[in-house]
Amino acid sequence: MSPGKHAAMGMTGGALIYVVSRNVALSVGFFVGSWIIDLDHVWEYWRMNHFKKPFAVKDFLKFNDALTEKFINGQPWLHVLFLHSIEFLLLILALGLYGVLSGMVIHLILDDIFLYRYVKGNFLKRAHSIVEYYIRSRVFKEQKYEDIYS
Repeated sequence: MSPGKHAAMGMTGGALIYVVSRNVALSVGFFVGSWIIDLDHVWEYWRMNHFKKPFAVKDFLKFNDALTEKFINGQPWLHVLFLHSIEFLLLILALGLYGVLSGMVIHLILDDIFLYRYVKGNFLKRAHSIVEYYIRSRVFKEQKYEDIYS
């Protein structure tokens, strides 16, 4: 899903949570969790540009669209994003940030629905765990981004 769609989902979900619960912390937490999770895409942008390109929103969005296009129409690669990982969700759970956690979980569900619909059956190329990524890339030698597009 695009960042704009995630933001709209986060605002809508946060507003609904507030209407039902009147809990500002839970509502704001949901909104923050639903979009802050995508900050690891900024890291991906810098890493794949070899840390040489300064961050600019316009360039980042172009990069994200191009990467998504390659992933959908090209050969999907194995990848893991730390903020999208089970390990990070467990940390958020341990911290008791339930609103943030709920926003992140909904975000991940929507991401997986998008990948399932548009990546022609290869949606499992995103590892949902750092341990899973390690096993799949080292033991099963699945192709990573660097193997395909560098």
